[in-house]
Amino acid sequence: MKPLPLQGLNRPRGLRLRWPVASLRTYLLAVIVVATVPLAALTSWLMAQEIMAVRHQMTLGLTQTAGSLALMVEREQVSSIDALTILSHATTLREGDLASFHMRLARKPLVRPTWRRVVLTSPEGVVLLRSDEAYAPAMAQAHGEPQPLPDGVLPPPRISGLKGVAGADLFSRIAVPVEVHGQLAYWLAADIHASAWQSLIGHVQAPQGGFVTVFDEGYRIVARSLHPERFLGQVLPEDGRRHMGVRSAGFQKSSLLEGGDTYVAWQRIPMSQWGIGVGVAAAPLDRSNIMAISMALLAGALSLMAGIGLSLFVVRRVNQPLHALATGGASAVPGDIAVREIGLLRDAMKAAEAQREQARERLEAKAAEFETLFNTSPIGLSITQDPECRMVLRNPAKVAMFGIRDGEPARYEMLQDGEVLPTARHPLQRAARGETVWNQEVEVRHPDGRVLRLLAFAVPLLDGHGHARGAIATYVDITERMLAQERLMRARTRLQDSQHLVELAQEAGDVGFFDHVVAADTVTMTSGLARLFGLERRAIETHWAGWLRHVHPDDARALEALLQQAWRDQLEQVTFKFRTAGQLDIERWLSSRMVILYTPEGVPTRMIGVMVDVTVQQQIEQERARLIAQEHQARLEAERANRAKDEFLAMLGHELRNPLSAISAAIEVLNRISSQDEQAVRVRTIITRQTRHLARLMDDLMDVARVIAGKIHLSRQPVNLGSMVHRLVSTMQMAGLLQDHPVSLEVEEVWVDGDAMRLEQIVNNLVTNAVKYSASDKPIHVRVVRADGRARLEVIDQGPGIPEALLPHIFDLFVQGERTLDRRQGGLGIGLTLVRRLAELHDGEVGVQSGPGGSVFAVMLPAIAPVQPDRVERTGEVPAPRTVVLVEDNPDAREALTTMLTLQGHEVHGEDNGKDGLERLLAQRPHLALVDIGLPGLTGYEVARQARERGHTGWMIAVSGYGQPHDVQQALEAGFDAHMVKPIDSDALTDWLARPPRDAGM
Repeated sequence: MKPLPLQGLNRPRGLRLRWPVASLRTYLLAVIVVATVPLAALTSWLMAQEIMAVRHQMTLGLTQTAGSLALMVEREQVSSIDALTILSHATTLREGDLASFHMRLARKPLVRPTWRRVVLTSPEGVVLLRSDEAYAPAMAQAHGEPQPLPDGVLPPPRISGLKGVAGADLFSRIAVPVEVHGQLAYWLAADIHASAWQSLIGHVQAPQGGFVTVFDEGYRIVARSLHPERFLGQVLPEDGRRHMGVRSAGFQKSSLLEGGDTYVAWQRIPMSQWGIGVGVAAAPLDRSNIMAISMALLAGALSLMAGIGLSLFVVRRVNQPLHALATGGASAVPGDIAVREIGLLRDAMKAAEAQREQARERLEAKAAEFETLFNTSPIGLSITQDPECRMVLRNPAKVAMFGIRDGEPARYEMLQDGEVLPTARHPLQRAARGETVWNQEVEVRHPDGRVLRLLAFAVPLLDGHGHARGAIATYVDITERMLAQERLMRARTRLQDSQHLVELAQEAGDVGFFDHVVAADTVTMTSGLARLFGLERRAIETHWAGWLRHVHPDDARALEALLQQAWRDQLEQVTFKFRTAGQLDIERWLSSRMVILYTPEGVPTRMIGVMVDVTVQQQIEQERARLIAQEHQARLEAERANRAKDEFLAMLGHELRNPLSAISAAIEVLNRISSQDEQAVRVRTIITRQTRHLARLMDDLMDVARVIAGKIHLSRQPVNLGSMVHRLVSTMQMAGLLQDHPVSLEVEEVWVDGDAMRLEQIVNNLVTNAVKYSASDKPIHVRVVRADGRARLEVIDQGPGIPEALLPHIFDLFVQGERTLDRRQGGLGIGLTLVRRLAELHDGEVGVQSGPGGSVFAVMLPAIAPVQPDRVERTGEVPAPRTVVLVEDNPDAREALTTMLTLQGHEVHGEDNGKDGLERLLAQRPHLALVDIGLPGLTGYEVARQARERGHTGWMIAVSGYGQPHDVQQALEAGFDAHMVKPIDSDALTDWLARPPRDAGM
């Protein structure tokens, strides 16, 4: 530092005495030392003894604090080991049921509040499960074999040091071995976050101005009372490690991480080799010792002591507020300050802090406003912070416009002037390269054919050197605006055409003039105006009342009021529009502009006007108003459809959760009781019923999708509608589907040409709908009659009726009646839509009448002449035991079907892939082979082809989740004898097993 010259001293010219730059304390101490050296020699020995006594007392206190904290840390480690040992004796863990063990950990709080998670590893250290993550069966199956115990003794628990990276997720791990059948099967560990140890030392009172530190066997800091956020995870200074590595406990002077020296007492924990350090800064103690020695040395001179005391008092009065300001800021010195300059410094620091706080609050408010604007703006926004646009932040409006989903590739195309733009030419990517995109019109084409027209803007984000470091792009949806502009252009074109016609009409006489002399009450009309009024085409002279008779009465009164007001205001020009009255067949609109002349006194004397036929323009305005009304109605319809869609999704979730909940509960019951128990029989019935309910839901969804897409193909044949209805209703009664409703039938023998299965769907949906919306004691009446050459099917209920507002839309997709909160009626809102579409496919129609006393649904189909149906007899015999090969890659489905067939007495051989399934089929030559289509290795189609090529002649059935006609046709062409849709119909499967061997049939 630059020395300061001493000014004003009487010294020889050329001799300059310079003092070193130092603190005020240093100069005062120098004066004290120079003045008190003689006395310091007399009292040094006494002060040394006092200092040694104080240091001994400090050493004793620090050592006791270190021992107490070491005992607390050791007690926490021992408690965690005991808790883990108890947890390791869990039955599910010892039986290898890791899924149940994980469920137990996930559902219940952790045993110790200091634990962050519980981890189970294999003996080799592979993580099998974590309590804070979802259970992964694949991970749990990756462990190796248990290891034998050396000498039959379990290894001791393990306590690891601090794991992780400083400043990140730091934790320590305590693990105990898990012994199963005399072998080491797992290590069960608990991860304790560093914050838990930090909380533990919070219960210990650190020495005044000192610190408490917990470190692991690698001397990494686990917890620290002083500045933990800076030093957590760091290693102790080298001189401290050198002394602590020799002894398990002690006291020494060591380096401090913040800088400087410290007096520290330490205590190591034998079990984990962790350690506790308790220390105080050495500098304050040393300074106090020096101060004490100095004060003792100056005890002999009262005058000198007064000077020294005053000097030290001044030093403290200056240094203390300065130190407080430096370490704690302006708020650390709340009271008065004796030194004016220090007070001014504190006031300046307070003002700076207040300004900084205001700036921070403004910045936070701006950030909150930006976030709200970003998330709620209807304008699509994209922000990227790298020139390659690897990470792009999008607001909800942008996601909705482009249909972007996280983790999925972009499925849209961006076009400009009909040309597909590559990604590099998109506005955001161009701006990220430094370009500015302004007012670029683009089209976004979605896979479903929807096209949006957008207006794009993009600007680069520049770094300090002016280079692009990212970009911001905005997209404004102008689809509706462009459509409106197109409509406006078309309307403008029509208006221009109309104006051209008006010009032609003027030449042809579609313009007329009149002259009204007010005082004489005469009106002269030109021949053109007479023609516009539907009169003979000639000039006509009349009076004002006669002229008004040619104006529509409603408009005549308004015209009179307009003219009276204009006269009062002395307007020189008046424009008005009115309808004509008289002999015209059409409503004609005329637009008039007249000039009014007044006397100097303001009395009107004359009105001269021109009349133009504006009927066409008026019709255009009315058409525009009609189109606006239609657009409003269409928007209301779209909103209603959107609400129906939302209700459908909610109902779909409800409908799927109910059977899945029943199936889940039933399976849990089966896991707890004997398979032959009466409850097990009822539970299996529940599973069967709910599975069929799920299958019916999926069939309805598939059917309505196929009907809407026009992919339903009817297998028409003569059907006795009355007999079919009687049989179906009886079946529903026996199955309990009609609940407690009394059902009456009134059926005649009426024949129709239709698909029997689809006609059953119509009847089933109508009867089910009546059951849902009728009280349990209300009767349901079903009629089938022939009327006017048509078959008429009626389903009549006595429910609450259909609301009048809902009646016109009752057959629309997803539309349902009012539901109670528990949604006991069920359904997805597609049944009646399916009824209408299927009736229309049969060249029929469906209608409904409803009132407070109930509803009548009627289906009318073309009737045909009666025919003699073929009689097919079924023996109903139980099939003999057969050999069955089942090739299915889903283990649950394979096991369930194998169990069902085995219980029926059949011999079942199962495989989980196409290659092994083909070999098993050729080796067993079974009576029946059930082959899944989607198999690993060889597909089901390939298995069938190769089996037929290699001479297999047995029955083969394809099993798939797809049941479209082309799926069935593809299975038959591959060599299968039939195609079944999952879940397999057990009755249909029994029929195939009852058939004679295929060789005998052929």
